[in-house]
Amino acid sequence: TEGMARYENIQELLNSIKEWTESPSNDDGEVGDKSLGAYLQQITLLTDADEKDPNADTVKLMTIHAAKGLEFSCVFAAGLEEMLFPNSMSINTREELEEERRLFYVVVTRAKAKLWVTYANSRYRFGSLVQNEPSRFISEIPEEMLDRSFAGGGARNQGNGFSSWSGGSAFDRMRGGGFGGGSSETGNGFGPPPAKKPQTPSYIVPKSPARVVDHKPSPDFVASDTTNLQEGQKVEHQKFGFGEVMKMEGAAHNPIATVKFDLNGEKKIMLNYAKLRIIE
Repeated sequence: TEGMARYENIQELLNSIKEWTESPSNDDGEVGDKSLGAYLQQITLLTDADEKDPNADTVKLMTIHAAKGLEFSCVFAAGLEEMLFPNSMSINTREELEEERRLFYVVVTRAKAKLWVTYANSRYRFGSLVQNEPSRFISEIPEEMLDRSFAGGGARNQGNGFSSWSGGSAFDRMRGGGFGGGSSETGNGFGPPPAKKPQTPSYIVPKSPARVVDHKPSPDFVASDTTNLQEGQKVEHQKFGFGEVMKMEGAAHNPIATVKFDLNGEKKIMLNYAKLRIIE
């Protein structure tokens, strides 16, 4: 089990790196800095979080096993998806599935007041983008305890889209329907976090963007099919302006063009995302 957990951690790291390298840095299709240092800036967490004032408002990131015996006013549980939680390796026998269910019970009872459970409609797994279904454990939560919220096209799994489990509610069997370690505040302990303007996480090192000279697209600007784009061709980018293709690289499914723009210098552009008009 420990070996499998380590293997899955490595796979998640590889998925993260793959997504980082194959995604543009902005909506204009620009590749940006894809160095190891830039990647580490995005994932490095503060290591001194536990040394701060224990009474101060902080966020602690931990595994379910590390959370055993602890309680928090608010808990956010991510990744509540079939084949992830419960794990794909733990759904073959009833005993293994019950162990996963007990772990979910640990998650629920860490929250003294509020608990948010979330899932992603899709995510990278083993290098491929896969569609997900909500964890069966979500459907085992009494409906009156749930305050559902769907973000950014999540309506695909609304209503009764949750997978069912014929074994009955884990909470009825374990605690007779009780939640949150006996707290009286858990009646509305499930739901979306309050809407607030996103802030830059403290563990990301902000980087000043390069100054861009905005270009006004030509009146007849229409994005071209760049499937057969070649070095030496003249192109127009809707934001960066006119330029010449200096180099073509990248995989066939994710081609990258190095373009030297008249006004904005040399930039790497992901053709799957950028809008380019081929001039000649």
